[in-house]
Amino acid sequence: MRNKFIVPVMSLLLVASFLFSCEGERKRKNIKPAAYGPPGEVIVLVDSTVWKGQVGQAFRESIDVRMPGILRIEPMFKIYNMAPSQFSRTVKYTKNLVVIMTLDAQTKDSKELQGRFSPKMVSKIKKDSAFYYQVRHEEFARGQETLYLFGNTQRQLAENIRGNAQFLRNLLNSFESKRMDDKLFSKKKYQRSRKVMQQRFGYSIDLPNVYQLAMDTAQFIWYRVPDQEIDKNIFVTYKTYSSPDQFREDSILAFRNAVCKKYLKGLRDNVYMVTETQIPPVRQEVSLRGRYAVENRGLWKLSNNVMGGSFVSYTLADPSQKRIYYIEGYVYSPDKKKRETLRELETILRTFRTKAVGKKQ
Repeated sequence: MRNKFIVPVMSLLLVASFLFSCEGERKRKNIKPAAYGPPGEVIVLVDSTVWKGQVGQAFRESIDVRMPGILRIEPMFKIYNMAPSQFSRTVKYTKNLVVIMTLDAQTKDSKELQGRFSPKMVSKIKKDSAFYYQVRHEEFARGQETLYLFGNTQRQLAENIRGNAQFLRNLLNSFESKRMDDKLFSKKKYQRSRKVMQQRFGYSIDLPNVYQLAMDTAQFIWYRVPDQEIDKNIFVTYKTYSSPDQFREDSILAFRNAVCKKYLKGLRDNVYMVTETQIPPVRQEVSLRGRYAVENRGLWKLSNNVMGGSFVSYTLADPSQKRIYYIEGYVYSPDKKKRETLRELETILRTFRTKAVGKKQ
């Protein structure tokens, strides 16, 4: 009898031990603090001599640029440089951290940064001049992204930064977009009308609940957040896809202007939205959920010039549907900063998917 009693007790103890072990493991995995810092802030950990030299100059010229599509100057990122000796606990947990290191720098701070790299990685840096960056996810804090930029020499790294400036800006912006996505589409804060939209239109887009339907036609759907200070808008339209020439800039802008003239009017029918051409939109070829697309960031105004604002848009085709889509987010917020609003609109637009790709998107 004694042995029969000991066996189940021991079994329970083993199970309890296993559960407590799992709980302890879970706590250990979540022990990192949450990253913090304002959106768009980037802390650069770098030797001061390297920052003052050609590497720092290349980084500032490539990353410290204005946000396109905004009339008033707003930086794409707010950049602060810091020496390794100043690397405190508070800085360690910042959301966006960039670490810059070259093997030819011999100062104490540079050697400290070099110590962050394994012998195997140092060997690869020496052998491969095209190997210049690495991203480490949540290295010190939850929600943190750390971008390492490195090179065998300062000249080599400066050339790689300049030669890949757009890629690096997009990479840093993707960190912000991911956080914006988490913020917008967290549980119970957004509506997923994919099924209904897919059935009716053959496409869908995810929208936070605050966006209200403003217009719904066969080939044009418009959502907005009407607000006296920040009026945010999203619209989707399409036409028949017939040729790759429809991705030419003049063709895209002509399509945009025709759609805006038809659907986005002022208080009078003869007043409508147009594209500001004195400051042309900034065009970039991108991938949208694995599909070729053209991104445009520019300015809009009413045809009578009484009001205007900023927009970001994507043009993409679905040959299986024989459609070319134009999707846009635009904002009206006079005297307000627009960088983060445009990031919100961009994040929403990037949820766009068509029926053809389905679950793969």
